[in-house]
This record gives sequence, C-alpha cells and structure tokens, in this order.
Amino acid sequence: MKFWVYILISHSSGKFYVGQTSNLRNRLKYHNSNRVRSTKRGGPWSYLYTRWFDSRKEAMARERKLKNLKSRNKILHWIYNHRDERSFTGPEFYQIYDLT
Repeated sequence: MKFWVYILISHSSGKFYVGQTSNLRNRLKYHNSNRVRSTKRGGPWSYLYTRWFDSRKEAMARERKLKNLKSRNKILHWIYNHRDERSFTGPEFYQIYDLT
C-alpha cells in the first residue's frame, strides 16, 4: 500500500495545506467538501505537490518536515529541490515558483 504526502493550494487565498493519506483521490474530495476544519475556508483546493512512500511512518515524517518549514517560500524551494520519480508537482507550482 502506498501512503501519500501532499501539499494543497487554495485557489481563493493561495494558502498551502500539508497532509498525508493512503487515499489521495478521496482526500481531496474530503477537503473540498468543507469537512476538514483547517481547509474549510479557502476552497476550492488542488494538489500543488504529492509524493508517495512505502510506509505511513515515512509519510508522517515527511509531513512533519514540511509542516516545520512554515514559510511559503521555503516550501516552494523544498519542492523544487526534491522532485523525483515518486513525486508530482501540479501546474500551479510552475505558475507561482519563479524558476529564473
């Protein structure tokens, strides 16, 4: 079973939300249905970044690392420097991250 770490971006406010799940598709639906207290406001949400892991323990460790970055710019730089075959960056990443 795969476990996912994800970063959501709000289309209305531009805010980020970091989380982890074993079901990526259902989790986004859950966030966009306003059932998650932290993301209730600011929707709709979409995936800015996702990465899969073989264990929940690994996913939770990465989630904690990303949440500790706190700064939007630090998170964007971290994503840019840690893309690999297990990760996906959404189109919004390239729109907000200045690659020059």
